[in-house]
Amino acid sequence: MELKEDEVLLLGAFLHDIGKFVQRALANPQEKTHAQLGEEVIDKLLEFVSAKERVKKIVRGHHEEVEDELAKIVKEADHIAAGERTPRREPAHEKISESPLRQSLYFLDEKDKDINSAPMFPLKPLGPYEDNIFPVKPGGDRGHYGELWKDFADEANKLPKGSFNAFFLSLYHLLYKYTWCVPSAAFKDYPTISLFDHSRMTAAVAWCLYKGDKEKPFMFIKGDIGGIQNFIYSLASPDEAQEGMARRLRGRSFYLSLLTESAARLIMEKLCLPEPNLIWVGGGGFLLLAPNKGEETRRELRKAIQEIESELLEKHHGQLSLAVAYCEASEKDMVKPVKDTTDDGRNFKALMKALGEKLEDAKEKKFALQDKWPSLSPKGETECIVCAAPMKKEKEGNASICQDCQAQKKIGEDLPDSNYLLWVTDENRNPSDEPCAEILGQRWYLLKNPPANPPGNAVLYRTRGMDFLEGAKENDTLARGFRFVATHVPGTFEEMAKKAEGADYLAALRMDVDDMGYLLAKVPDEFQTPSFYASVSRLLDLFFSGYMNTMIRGDEALYIVYAGGDDLFIVGAWDKVLEKALEISEKFGKYTDNPESLHLSGGHYIFKPKFPIGRAAGGAGKAESRAKEEKRHKQESSGEKSETKNALCAFGEVLSWDKVKEALGFSDKLLEYMKDEKISRSFVQTLLDIYHRDYKDKRLIWAARVMYQLARNVPAELVAELVKELVRGNKMETAQLWANIALLKTREKP
Repeated sequence: MELKEDEVLLLGAFLHDIGKFVQRALANPQEKTHAQLGEEVIDKLLEFVSAKERVKKIVRGHHEEVEDELAKIVKEADHIAAGERTPRREPAHEKISESPLRQSLYFLDEKDKDINSAPMFPLKPLGPYEDNIFPVKPGGDRGHYGELWKDFADEANKLPKGSFNAFFLSLYHLLYKYTWCVPSAAFKDYPTISLFDHSRMTAAVAWCLYKGDKEKPFMFIKGDIGGIQNFIYSLASPDEAQEGMARRLRGRSFYLSLLTESAARLIMEKLCLPEPNLIWVGGGGFLLLAPNKGEETRRELRKAIQEIESELLEKHHGQLSLAVAYCEASEKDMVKPVKDTTDDGRNFKALMKALGEKLEDAKEKKFALQDKWPSLSPKGETECIVCAAPMKKEKEGNASICQDCQAQKKIGEDLPDSNYLLWVTDENRNPSDEPCAEILGQRWYLLKNPPANPPGNAVLYRTRGMDFLEGAKENDTLARGFRFVATHVPGTFEEMAKKAEGADYLAALRMDVDDMGYLLAKVPDEFQTPSFYASVSRLLDLFFSGYMNTMIRGDEALYIVYAGGDDLFIVGAWDKVLEKALEISEKFGKYTDNPESLHLSGGHYIFKPKFPIGRAAGGAGKAESRAKEEKRHKQESSGEKSETKNALCAFGEVLSWDKVKEALGFSDKLLEYMKDEKISRSFVQTLLDIYHRDYKDKRLIWAARVMYQLARNVPAELVAELVKELVRGNKMETAQLWANIALLKTREKP
């Protein structure tokens, strides 16, 4: 295969540290340097590439002097990207073959933490399962590098080699699968950045150094899709649009994820950016690293934004918008802040702050680059009952629902049976008749099986399982990868509601990470680097878009409307949603091993199946805001402490997750008593009345009233236990939750 010079650079930069992977698998890691081992890997991996020797020179030259311009660029890029490798203050206790990758999210804290106490990722291929991606405590069983390397080498033999694009993108996903858990550095540095993240950042930086200006070769571009919540939930005529609502919501959410990525990839196309320069995409936003060529780059970026804005106006009439901000940067802007030195305020922390401020400003100037606006609907047209978009009247079929809304509903219907997602940029090829979203000149196909005759300029993503190279042939020009997609879509809202215990109600749950921006800004300076930001974004998205789908899959009482970035929205049977909210909070704490600083808040809102979903989502959003803003009082040895966030708002009450768990446990106990006819529903209702009438207003008579009700309505053998729970144990504090749960679960079904 013949390669262009920039393709040689990209391969060399991305594979410059591949020798570290095999080095850790050796019985004697000190036998050869990782650069020497990297050359041996390149010999086998790139035996079909004519420029193999030059790629080897780049790999060899990133740690020694080599007379090659590309090698010098990669060496400099490695130095810039390696800013995340912080010199250890503590001695390293592990041998290189035993050195683990530590959880980056553990360090999202203002405290200075001991690296040796940080949780370690297991040495397993990537997969959206707890056993694969949840870290283990120091000293736990992590697996072995030898097995991981062998599996990688075996699978590398399946890589398609029909084109550079097919080979490189497939290799990119293969390295992600196997080196996400391998530390990029061990002996001298904090092992908090994976080999994959360091490799992709080195490649992205090298691309900018090669293509960009000398003084400021970098441009960070941040984008955000606005109006997402209103787009997903707002309906022009809720009653008429209720049919198939669950699938329509899922389809709309999936469409939005494709829209966000399509916007990012259109900018990448205009600026000629390879895959590593997409730092992250998800949750309605993206971050790109582009070569800065001055006015040329700014001009092409404006063209891309104009094209995206035009389509958003044409298709969505201003309901969805795009905000984009950029910051040009020099090498000085890429370094971490260092105390007691003068850096003129130029460092990566300051750069990200400036970029965030520019993006907030851009959100206030929607469609600022548009000089032509769509005309009003011509006379004789009607409106779509779902999105209110103007449409032509039709004589048959779904005349009152526009084509876009029909397509989104079809996506929701076909997601459960799909195994692949095909991304096509070639306008002249249509590989199948499967459902397709066409966005910004890009086509997305949901497929049950791989296409028989795929176009050359396309990527096939596996959405179920991780064997994404299965069926690949050596001469294929189709790139292959994987992605985590919520494919589970249960039945109708009515069917989900009937799976609730007692009352046939649904609940909407919205949750997100508390203070994410603040934590990133306050993280210790040694972690204020591009690779750390990339690692944090990827690990958060791995939990929400990957693991969350595993948690929900197969549960017919729940489904994910969206989950990605650092937030989620779930709809389902009211009681199952409440239990799942607590489980998600606990699993997130286990995943980060940093529950004191990195935690979630959520809002739980109950509604009937026919209730407009937009209003239910709004109710959950308001409840989530209350959970983040309302002060709670916690009694400690030093006195009463006020705290916010790290909580759930349910039934109009804000409680910490510990209190939620306590209330759920006590409601189960009450339900057992009710089942055994030891207490009645009316007794539980009376306790709830006492809570509202006396306890909330801090009237001390509440305890006497509870004691009186216990004496009158509870068997003698239970009185002492319930006095201990309700009065001495102060379970009345959470009565709003446990009483309503018990009452709703014992309500007779119609």
